[in-house]
Amino acid sequence: MKRGNLYLVAAVVLGIGLLPAANGELQAGAPDAPIVVGLDNVTVSECGEMWSENGVNLSFIATTMEDACAQGVCYFGIEPGAVWLFPTRLQLDFGSLACTVTSAEVDIIDYCGAGCTRAFLYEGGTTVDYVENTQVSTPETLILSSGGYDVDSMAVSSCEGKVVEVRLYCDLVCTDDDGDGFAVEGGECGPMDCDDTNPEVNPGAIEGPENPGSCIDGLDNDCDGLIDDCPCFIGIVL
Repeated sequence: MKRGNLYLVAAVVLGIGLLPAANGELQAGAPDAPIVVGLDNVTVSECGEMWSENGVNLSFIATTMEDACAQGVCYFGIEPGAVWLFPTRLQLDFGSLACTVTSAEVDIIDYCGAGCTRAFLYEGGTTVDYVENTQVSTPETLILSSGGYDVDSMAVSSCEGKVVEVRLYCDLVCTDDDGDGFAVEGGECGPMDCDDTNPEVNPGAIEGPENPGSCIDGLDNDCDGLIDDCPCFIGIVL
């Protein structure tokens, strides 16, 4: 289904600044680096075997009725920095990514004719976007868009074509239900909020003598793993 407003755009790189917005969501800098699947370390020798690159799980699988070739065929070749499909499908699974893929670029060289090499984006097995080659025997980039859907996989198929690189662009999922400017995911979303139901509990909160109430409330106010962590605090007079 299409994404709601709990998702926000951010780069899948470390160091992006995240700031609280007026509506309580987190805002981030513009994306500046894709997830690159360079096909440099392909370790499989049979269809159905899986390998991983930059958090993306890949495998070669048999062609389907969506492809330009006969169904149920899986023949591939491997060279440094590229794979050959003649014919087969290169399947990419995004299930291990900590982000939502919004678009993809696939660098290919087709050797079998216009429309013979194809790329697909999927959500739960449903095709969200599809594009096919228009050039033959020359490098071409196929560009796909999620259209706002929560895509979870993609595939590239060809009867005789080379896939050189795949680049994935993401929306980072940063959930901030209590609107305190900190997300529960941590990592690229910034310091992790240990209680997203209480805006007074987050990594930026003060827990100590400077905030006496935080020393007796039974909470880990600053998300450091310690409850009522107030060294040098003796007590308060009620």
